[in-house]
Amino acid sequence: MKLALITFLAGLLFAGGLAVYTKEDIVKDYGKMFTAKVAATGEQKVVKKSLKKLPDTHFLAELVNTNPRMVAYLAENATAIDETKLNELTADPAALDKFYVEALKKDSTFTNVFVELVAHYLASKKSEIKGVTLEKDTVTLDQLTGIASKFFHADAVRPDGNIGWKIGSGITGMAEMQEVKHPIAEAFCYTAVVENYPKAATGIQNDFNTGAAQVQGEQKVVAGSVADTTLVAVRKGVNAYMAKSESLKKVLQAEYDKKKAFLNFVVQ
Repeated sequence: MKLALITFLAGLLFAGGLAVYTKEDIVKDYGKMFTAKVAATGEQKVVKKSLKKLPDTHFLAELVNTNPRMVAYLAENATAIDETKLNELTADPAALDKFYVEALKKDSTFTNVFVELVAHYLASKKSEIKGVTLEKDTVTLDQLTGIASKFFHADAVRPDGNIGWKIGSGITGMAEMQEVKHPIAEAFCYTAVVENYPKAATGIQNDFNTGAAQVQGEQKVVAGSVADTTLVAVRKGVNAYMAKSESLKKVLQAEYDKKKAFLNFVVQ
């Protein structure tokens, strides 16, 4: 029993009843949270990254298990992992997973962002990460809606000549997002869009359908013969339309109210 207690408290300090963790406590447990597996797409093997469910006793269980899309978004889009190396390891699943987890541990970009999210979460639970100073940015609801609008993405001209849309696609690499660098806000918006778009009652899907039809009409889109230049114009037009969507704003405000305790920004 004594040994179990010592193990439980390893890396954990107490200051006046406040649980104090270290950055190392978080990083060393990446293998308990993140994994990369080999998936088959036809005859091709591809890398599939995903989250593991943490045991309820883990100090980050509530954050990770109830916000998997946010955490997974950061692990996918706030990293600088060598994707080529990952793809080279598809013949050895064990080596692939090990390389991925170790790469995350070495990725200062990801760790800085993830630790910031964790720090705000722990603060909401009256705990802290040693040496991490908490600050919250101020964003407007219009700014959040602008970020969220980019997840309604006219992705490509399909082989049949029509526009292929992606709702909730990752925004890394989108030229229109290069000036927006707030990964946690992006992850929050991504999650809000993906989880609420299918719900007819939110009105988001209706706004998107209306906006897409309106913009394609303005651009004189002809089914079966969409040009790449038209695709870009439609993409920007629908993004602008959704940035003004009152339904999207209401959803973002409601989701923010649920999660504001552990977010690193304040909406004004």
